[in-house]
Amino acid sequence: MDELIEKLRDRPIPCPVCEAKLKIRISKSRLPYIVCNDCGIQMFIRYPEGIRRLINKIREASSGMF
Repeated sequence: MDELIEKLRDRPIPCPVCEAKLKIRISKSRLPYIVCNDCGIQMFIRYPEGIRRLINKIREASSGMF
């Protein structure tokens, strides 16, 4: 799973509040998260199922280039 999480780094994703384009970051504890400087939200994806869903969304958005 760590290899897939690392592939998420810097992938674009829209902010769930304002839809600004954000880059996925990876925390020190190896969890993907986003921060929107426009609306001030911070969102961590903590559970394996959520991480799998995020990976699938990125795959769909990038036409399978993941």
